[in-house]
Amino acid sequence: MIWPYLSLWQQLTPASWLRALTALIITALLIPFSLPLATRLGLVDRPGGRKQHAAATPVHGGLAILVAML
Repeated sequence: MIWPYLSLWQQLTPASWLRALTALIITALLIPFSLPLATRLGLVDRPGGRKQHAAATPVHGGLAILVAML
């Protein structure tokens, strides 16, 4: 069942792997630097109701991934 998916990974070119690795590195660098900015702009999920976290949690990770992919 999983074998067709494994064969797709083997068909990727080195350039594809390089692009994916570059996007991963950019994302990993952007997220820590954007934490203060997200807090300042109010891009946080505040605790309350059914939420499990005790402190305000920044919700900007998707933005960092989007920027890295562009």
